[in-house]
Amino acid sequence: YTTLFRSLKNFEVIETIIKEIKEKWPNNEDALLILAHQNQRLGQNEAAIEIYKDLLERTSGQRKVAMQIELANLYYSLSEYGKAAQEYSQVVDETAELESLQRFVTSLYKSGQISEALSLAQKIRALKGAVSVITEIEIVILGSELGDLPEAKKLSIQLYEIEPENYWHRIRIAEICC
Repeated sequence: YTTLFRSLKNFEVIETIIKEIKEKWPNNEDALLILAHQNQRLGQNEAAIEIYKDLLERTSGQRKVAMQIELANLYYSLSEYGKAAQEYSQVVDETAELESLQRFVTSLYKSGQISEALSLAQKIRALKGAVSVITEIEIVILGSELGDLPEAKKLSIQLYEIEPENYWHRIRIAEICC
């Protein structure tokens, strides 16, 4: 159904299909997940969130982890960073895939959880080395929030060495140095 929804432009047909799914499979996890995705696509985010929450109560294992990340990603896309951070914190640690880590650290930072964002960023760097977005947030926290300019400069140089084509790293180094 997800592929079908993407190809349909007639919202009346989509609504008919959604009604049919709800009637035929009201407790089917796959059907509910399709409905959550469709609600997101239509901008009905509150309905999608409610479906995800319902699914999280009845699902377990890796499927639950995947749905929790989807819910966290939805909150992130809505700039509800505190809620996103809460959801990520239940399923993402420093060993997770990079996109979730970037969003988790960003959510922590943007929701004002500065020490948590710094701690996680440092754990990630210890495991994976300097990583764009995550290390950039670490640099901002160290330089702007904590005033540790030598450490911020060191990390900026590490990022520049990894991504020399990114001119923002050079600008940041110049800002810190001068």
